[in-house]
Amino acid sequence: MTLKQATKNIVKIKEEEAEETDFETAIAIAGFGAFNILLLSAAALSIFATLFSATSMSFVIPTAECDLQLDLNQKGLLNAITYAGMITGTIPWGFAADTIGRKKVLIAGLLSNAVFVVCCSLSQNVTQLLTFKFFDGLAICGPYAVTLTYLSEFHGLKYRRRIVMIFGILTSIAVLILPIIAYAVLPYQLDLKTDYISIHSWNIFLLITAVVPLLGGVLHIFCPQSPKYLMSQGRNSEALKSIAIAYAINRRSTIESYPIKLLVDEAPERKIRMNPEYKQNLKTLSGKRKEAIIRFREKFDQLKPLFSKPYLPLALHVCFTIHQSIRLWMPQLFVTVEKYEQEHETMKDICDVLDVVKNKTEPEESSNCEEMYLTPESLRNNMIVAAVSVVAFFIAFLIVNETGLKCLTIIACLYLAAMGVSVNNLLTIEVQLFPTIIRAIVILMSMGFGRFGALLGNILFPYCVQINCLAPFLFTAIMVFESFA
Repeated sequence: MTLKQATKNIVKIKEEEAEETDFETAIAIAGFGAFNILLLSAAALSIFATLFSATSMSFVIPTAECDLQLDLNQKGLLNAITYAGMITGTIPWGFAADTIGRKKVLIAGLLSNAVFVVCCSLSQNVTQLLTFKFFDGLAICGPYAVTLTYLSEFHGLKYRRRIVMIFGILTSIAVLILPIIAYAVLPYQLDLKTDYISIHSWNIFLLITAVVPLLGGVLHIFCPQSPKYLMSQGRNSEALKSIAIAYAINRRSTIESYPIKLLVDEAPERKIRMNPEYKQNLKTLSGKRKEAIIRFREKFDQLKPLFSKPYLPLALHVCFTIHQSIRLWMPQLFVTVEKYEQEHETMKDICDVLDVVKNKTEPEESSNCEEMYLTPESLRNNMIVAAVSVVAFFIAFLIVNETGLKCLTIIACLYLAAMGVSVNNLLTIEVQLFPTIIRAIVILMSMGFGRFGALLGNILFPYCVQINCLAPFLFTAIMVFESFA
């Protein structure tokens, strides 16, 4: 017997003697430290990339109005098209996250998103921009929801609630960072032209936002796979290694020093796939065909629990309470308000401003178009609006453990500025209520319904403006009331 074989036998004996440990105990021993901070840093880039994709058009539209000859309805489409892509990708990304793993989805989604954002920055007309923004939304749909799942599966019960609140804080910070980037770029009148392409300040703005998903995708290459996902796939040895890595970095120790040696087998039916004979059979054509059929059935079976009690009522309740639309029109409204105040001595109410927006329903030729660059003042107003959400999330972060999720959700829903907190609480509830095998797809579906609300809201907002002043705000109020009910 060789030394290598003897070592393997000793390890095997120790594993057989070791007591099986459940996931919550194992992840709690890993603790909270440098690894979790690094994980949150990578997650922040994923969150920022998603919010940049969903919100960037709201800052581009006022600046690119003349360059792209935009009418009011086209502005609504540009705000909405990213959400159309996100909705399209909801089910495929959900299947992928629960089948091939969180890490692969994060890497593929972020890197492909970076490519499409670069394409958006090079767009020369509204058709090109709409096309690339659709694929931008399709690519980034998965990483945002999967980031929440990924983070929650690397933290024990002690930290999980606050981690989801940190997720919300990072989301609101992303909304604050975007106008800061816009503040640094968009007020400058840049006009570079060649025989094939024209570059304006809004093109540079979009190109800068592409750096975030690129960095996020690269960073996630070095992150371990979710241990909870690995356990659900019967890959306990890999799951143990992921948790041991977290333990080693947090404790500044070695992977071998992690005290847990054996995890509870959560998927005994999958052990057959680890058998060498089974792996050998996969090399044949018939074996591959059989494996493909089995995996398809498994993917379909993953959805069955979602359409049964108690998960279906819970999922439907959450799905219809996540939406946003008017926020994406704030930059346009602020720049219109500022321009109105420059041209008129007094402004009676917001209806005066909406009349200006309403009258610009037809696209103008570039030569006749009056440019409306986002000024530092209008961008500062957007920063103030975003900062309110950051404050709301910090308050929620501090009191979530004391008040409880239900009480905090009711309080948050009383204020429009705190709607993001309400959404985050609902996502926290989803993380806790739904099992690992359907968690990612449920979160993606709930966000998909919310994005449908954003898609509908941004398409209908211009039409509501053309009806009368009250219509767009009444429409928004009805949607908010429906969420509260």
